[in-house]
Amino acid sequence: MVKTNDIKKIFGNRVKHFRNKCNMTQLQLAEKVSLDTSFIGKIEIGATFVSIENLCNISNALNVKPYELFMTEEIEDGSQSKNEIVELINKSLKNCSKDKLLCIYDVIKSIKKL
Repeated sequence: MVKTNDIKKIFGNRVKHFRNKCNMTQLQLAEKVSLDTSFIGKIEIGATFVSIENLCNISNALNVKPYELFMTEEIEDGSQSKNEIVELINKSLKNCSKDKLLCIYDVIKSIKKL
C-alpha cells in the first residue's frame, strides 16, 4: 500500500530532478508558477503537496507531463548524467545482501569485458 508521505517524497524528488535538468533554480521555478521559493523547497523535500492547479503549472514549467512527476526515479530515456546514473545504481544496491552484491559485481565485470 502506498503511503501519503511516500507520494509526497517521490513527487518532490521528481520536481527537483526535472528542475535541475532544466538548469532552473528554486527561485526561477517559483517565479514561473507564482509560488513562494520556500513552498518549492517544502515540495522538494516532501513536506507538503500541491493543488491540481499548481501541479499543472509546475509540470508545464518543467516541460513534463504531470504523471512523470509521480514516477519513481528510474533511468528513463538515457538523458541522465553519468553521476545521476551512478547515484541511481547506488540507491538500488543499498539493501542488497553481500551475496547479491558479489553476483552483481560478477555481472558488471562480464559486461565490461564486452
